[in-house]
Amino acid sequence: MLATVAASLLGAPASARSARPGAEVTIDTGTVRGRVAEDHREFLGIPFAAPTAGEGRFRAPRPAAAWSGTRDATRSGTPCSQAIPVVGAFISSEDCLTVDVYTPPVRSGTDLPVMVWIYGGAFTLGANSGYDPTPLVTKGDVIVVAVNYRLGPFGFLSLPGLDAEAGSGTSGNYALMDQQAGLGWVRRNIAAFGGDPGNVTLFGESAGGASVCHQVASPEAAGLFQKAIVQSGSCAGSNGLAPVSKAEMRRRSRAFARDLGCTDQAREVACLRALPQDRLLSSETLQFQLDLTWVPSVDGFIVPRSLDEAWRTGAYQKMPLIVGGTRDEGRTFIALLDHLLTVSPVSEEEYEAFVRDSFGDDAGAVLAAYPVSGFDSPDLAKATVLTDSSFSCPAQLHIEQADATGARIFAFELNDADPPLAGVDPFMPMGNFHGADVLYLFNALQGIPAIRNDNQQRLSDQMVAAWTAFARTGDPEAVGGTAWPAWTPRRPRTIELNSAGNRLTTGVFDDHNCALWSPIIGGR
Repeated sequence: MLATVAASLLGAPASARSARPGAEVTIDTGTVRGRVAEDHREFLGIPFAAPTAGEGRFRAPRPAAAWSGTRDATRSGTPCSQAIPVVGAFISSEDCLTVDVYTPPVRSGTDLPVMVWIYGGAFTLGANSGYDPTPLVTKGDVIVVAVNYRLGPFGFLSLPGLDAEAGSGTSGNYALMDQQAGLGWVRRNIAAFGGDPGNVTLFGESAGGASVCHQVASPEAAGLFQKAIVQSGSCAGSNGLAPVSKAEMRRRSRAFARDLGCTDQAREVACLRALPQDRLLSSETLQFQLDLTWVPSVDGFIVPRSLDEAWRTGAYQKMPLIVGGTRDEGRTFIALLDHLLTVSPVSEEEYEAFVRDSFGDDAGAVLAAYPVSGFDSPDLAKATVLTDSSFSCPAQLHIEQADATGARIFAFELNDADPPLAGVDPFMPMGNFHGADVLYLFNALQGIPAIRNDNQQRLSDQMVAAWTAFARTGDPEAVGGTAWPAWTPRRPRTIELNSAGNRLTTGVFDDHNCALWSPIIGGR
């Protein structure tokens, strides 16, 4: 699967292969010529900020330079600097801050809703070229903009020397600044493509969903978008995607610098800037793992407070929200972190050790609620614990916090009896794996094509209609004839998405044992 991701990130989206050059649009930095297909237009690889190599490394994004003549916009830009675990380094660059814009056929006098996509990838991998949003564009009549942003240490390194040179007095969170710069580009330029800069929905999955949480809570993003969709990203609780303290990110950054031979604290910033990209990418901190090294940090500026505090106290932009995920999120991580690396199933002893290491004094209660005997294998037991503790129950906690502080929220869970596959695991069924919902909205997930049967295509059409209705009005209205009302404490209804028939239910979070998990994750 990871090899497929690496190969796919290097090419243009699948939709581009059937498009032809032709459309020209003038924006604030010059004119771009995109591609025209029968049912949509594409403008790819447009710079929204300057390259970040050299002295631009570990700095806030700077404005893109203007160009003369007409710039080719028929291929996506290069992915931001990254290395694919197991596969290793591939073509990526610090000249990566570009947007891909997909629009319906041009029509005069239209102000189309705009959806800005933030990709996932554990804050260490991914690219805007790994997704094909043409279902949303062609069936939902919206404009989709996919934004590249810096990853790993390039996106999150924080050191005292960087604090001293930053205008804000703090460093790190460059990835979130990149996303904000991309949103600023949308506000300035999207009208030229037929979009409404006052009707922007920010949406993302996994690390992209967590990024959406941060942008909703960041004062620096105020006014850049009006609605948000969080898919399988954590806005509450503590898991691998949650922000860390500034002191903790400084500790991680110092360890990273020492690992690369930059041991003189007075010169560590200059030393790290002088190293070639591939040397930074050789660090073990970029290995894909549950406890991620490179994540946002609470800096008092871009991230003024923890997400828990922001949502609990109402210190965020009030806007309509869709929040949800998939039924079997954890299976993806067992497949990638256990099975792919060890080529063996999880043993009962390994499962119990994982629970004890992860949950300390609460391990006994967790093992009692998730005994190996209750599952077909220790793999599925571990995957279910991950699903419930790191995704489903943090989503419930976020929904409750946001509702209590004035947000209007629509909750969902993908629980399809027959989801598309992004890969096959020899030791367990993948079920509704982490990222499966993306395969119903896009034609690719991290470059892996979405191959849908008739039932899956029907659910895809229904989800596309709901997501784009929300982008248009702030209300998803219905999914395939099933009304989708807002979640409230008195009527805590979640829509369960299934190609055999969608349904409203109040039992989703009970199914994930959230009464057990809420005090555990709330106190971690």
